Amino acid sequence: MACTPGQVIRCKATAAWEAGKPLVIEEVEVAPPQANEVRASLGPNPGLEYDHYRELYPDAEKIVRSIMSQLYCEQKDVSAALLRVFFQDCFIRACDASLFLDDSNDNTNHSIERWAVLHSTLKGFDKIDLIKAELERACPGVVSGADTLALATRDGILLETMDEIPKPDGNLSRTLHLFSLRGFNERETVKSLRGTQHWKNELSVHSRPPLQLYGDRFDTHYFRSLLRGKGLLFADQQLMADEKTATLVKAYTSGDGTIVRMDFARAMVKMSNLGSPVRISRSGQE
Repeated sequence: MACTPGQVIRCKATAAWEAGKPLVIEEVEVAPPQANEVRASLGPNPGLEYDHYRELYPDAEKIVRSIMSQLYCEQKDVSAALLRVFFQDCFIRACDASLFLDDSNDNTNHSIERWAVLHSTLKGFDKIDLIKAELERACPGVVSGADTLALATRDGILLETMDEIPKPDGNLSRTLHLFSLRGFNERETVKSLRGTQHWKNELSVHSRPPLQLYGDRFDTHYFRSLLRGKGLLFADQQLMADEKTATLVKAYTSGDGTIVRMDFARAMVKMSNLGSPVRISRSGQE
């Protein structure tokens, strides 16, 4: 079903035309949605549905994602702000975007949910209004306010998360910076990247055509591949772009892999302790 703003559509509906009469299935005409209304399509099993707007409004998620990316670049705390709004909206009587209902006409004597003391510190309403306005401009009456909030919150959290995770196509300076923020030096970073070989191998198995593997053992093969310019991911090969990390790569190509395995084990122990609030003494006490 394509975007049909301002158009009458025909569809099947179950109707009861008189009290006490059986329900009948008929084809009816559905007028365009009016103010504060949406026109939705429900399948045989209504409820949550992945990629719900793929037919109703194929560009909906793309529009939300694009605006959220711009907002996140301008204001890094927008993700946290929308998450708070999403929680407050959904925790009481489900996700209905009731926080956005406003019939007060700026009359402070007329109470609305958004003005409750509990919600006085919430931020981000203007961001959702901005996204909803753009969705309405492109295809009126299709995406609900609740879905707009849910999509924006999801994309905001994704942006927040991805901004802190080294990317497969990230440059070396960014990768080293993200690891350094967590106390890792160049040597530990090189070893941590080596440790991702297993998910890279899994990636290559499911690729068409298959990607070149690094091998299924913790040896020096990964580093020898980098010396030959055969790094599987851009972030891997970037280790050869800096003199310090390139020197470490060359050092790890020698021997039978014993040093590789020992250094990797140390790096993983360090990573497992990141953010851990619990410290165990020799006696076993917290």
